[in-house]
Amino acid sequence: MTAPVKKNLPLAPASAPVPVQSFVSDAFPSVTTSLAAIRQQTGFGRQRRFAPVSVEAKRSHRINEIDAVEKAFFPRFFWGVFSGFEDQDDPENVAVLKAMRDDINCYAALMMPAQQFDYERELNNAAYAAMEPLIDLTIGERGGWDGIEVLMTGFLLVIWVDRHAAQAMFTTDFERVAQGILMHLDQLYGRDCDDAMPAARQKLPKVIARLKACGLFKWLPDYRSDDQ
Repeated sequence: MTAPVKKNLPLAPASAPVPVQSFVSDAFPSVTTSLAAIRQQTGFGRQRRFAPVSVEAKRSHRINEIDAVEKAFFPRFFWGVFSGFEDQDDPENVAVLKAMRDDINCYAALMMPAQQFDYERELNNAAYAAMEPLIDLTIGERGGWDGIEVLMTGFLLVIWVDRHAAQAMFTTDFERVAQGILMHLDQLYGRDCDDAMPAARQKLPKVIARLKACGLFKWLPDYRSDDQ
């Protein structure tokens, strides 16, 4: 099945990823407006002319919150995973949480005040929906999850989305932090990461299906483990 082509969004250029802060102002492009009722005199005597006054203003532009949620989903997903770790005093965990929250806030800054509630709601719903297939409800009364398996599934999703997106989907800060997480896992739990990959590949299609049910990533083709 051929997935629909994803339109290029106003959130990021189609070239290499750049920090979101550098193009936040792009959401409000300049526009020149002529004020017909106000005229300005130029010249004197026979050279006198009266011309309409034109001013440059910022034209408001409503960005679809779903477009922003698609990009903010990734830092929100990893923020949720690291929030579930018991050791919240670990400096590395704290740094990851802050970086991901800053990334989420960058996309939130693109939303108009009236969109903030919808943005937060859709983002949280997507994160909860994506985590559901990764949680084993048979482990204890509160359920349980394998942290490495969840992270490997998340990284597979990052790779799959990056491969098929028509534009950059991640900020440079997210890429830097995510790469650091992956290197750290490989150094400490390389064998466990390899062992978790088969299960992660099996669960990723379920995660994508849940996200599409939330109205996200409908342009993304279904995951095929043989397409590596």
